[in-house]
Amino acid sequence: MSKMLEEIRQQPDALDRTLRAELRGFDSLRKRFQSKPPRLVVLAARGTSDNAARFGRYLIEITTGIPVSLARAVGLHVVSA
Repeated sequence: MSKMLEEIRQQPDALDRTLRAELRGFDSLRKRFQSKPPRLVVLAARGTSDNAARFGRYLIEITTGIPVSLARAVGLHVVSA
């Protein structure tokens, strides 16, 4: 089996673990976004994750109406405001 196929087959379990671990945080994030909705969402990705970001962009825009921008992850730095 190829490494890529092995990783693809791990995705359902990985998603399940992530959602279970982060579910409590989603409620506080939802409340924060309801009180002060973001004007723009920026997704940073590179390589194969760029395909997931493109699909995520589509889903976020059609479900929230918030514009989404894609950024290449190379050389991206987070600066606190």
